[in-house]
Order: sequence, then structure tokens, then C-alpha cells
Amino acid sequence: MIDIEVVPEFEDKKCRYLAIGIGFLFNTLPLILLVIFYLMYGLYFGIGALIVGYIFTSVFVSKKRQEVIPFAQSEFDYTNFQIAKFYVKKELCYED
Repeated sequence: MIDIEVVPEFEDKKCRYLAIGIGFLFNTLPLILLVIFYLMYGLYFGIGALIVGYIFTSVFVSKKRQEVIPFAQSEFDYTNFQIAKFYVKKELCYED
């Protein structure tokens, strides 16, 4: 029988806000890079930063997914926010 671990919910506000912040960064970092590079260097560098940002965040989220989600659940689909919750639970907040 496979034991399925549910997506964690936090009682502590610090852990909850940390998970929200990391999930937000997973989703919006490429757009933040686009705006910064567009304002500093122009449109083409902004688009390049957007592409590099998507590649970077995709690789980073994929590595974090492999590290924190149990192997038995690796075939399930998880959003970036859910991966951030697992990451905060396993690596940053050691709640039981």
C-alpha cells in the first residue's frame, strides 16, 4: 500500500508567508527579470532575460520537485505553489 503525503498546510504564519513568497517568486521571476532588463537595457535584452528566466526557474523548480516530493508521488502533477509548500515544509520549517 502506498502512503500518499498530502500537500502541507501551515499553522505558523511565518511558514505560510514563506511558502507564499517562494511560490510567488517561482511564478513571477521571469516577468520581474523582463521588466528590469527592459527598463535598463531595452526590449531585446528584456525578452532575452525573460527566456533565460523561464529556463532558470523551470530547472530550479524541477530540481526542488525531485528533492522534496516523495518518490511514490513523483508522477502526480503539482503546481509551483504546491512545490513551494513541500519545500518550505521539508527544508525550512520542520513542523510535525
